[in-house]
Amino acid sequence: MSSKKEKSAMIYNKICKEIDNELMDKFGCIRCSSCGKLLVNGFGQSVTSWGHSHNLPRGRFPEYELDKDNISPRCQNFNGEKGCHEKLDSCDFSAISKFMDLKKIMEYRKNKNLTEYNKFVSGLLNVGCKLFKYENNSR
Repeated sequence: MSSKKEKSAMIYNKICKEIDNELMDKFGCIRCSSCGKLLVNGFGQSVTSWGHSHNLPRGRFPEYELDKDNISPRCQNFNGEKGCHEKLDSCDFSAISKFMDLKKIMEYRKNKNLTEYNKFVSGLLNVGCKLFKYENNSR
């Protein structure tokens, strides 16, 4: 691993630990930001498969990889069930339209990449999502 990638990985791990500590301090556990599923119990033990998910994928948007506001805890595929991390990455708009953190995802995309935001607006409209639910609250 190059020293640049190694340094980036160290910073990323530090950011993820900060996020986890903030959530643990507040709730005593970690929940999926999109569906609310318990990820880590109050004893710090994982209870399902989960990870730190980027609201704008780091593969296509490396410039936001280390932006703390771009990272959220999300459940991953487990026991044949599709997790929220995969639903977001695969643009499963029917599922995304029900995400508890949809407003946060959309505000972040709107502020950072208008093309990606518009792609999600179109996808959500196609599945009948009522955009005004979060658009009016974002002011």
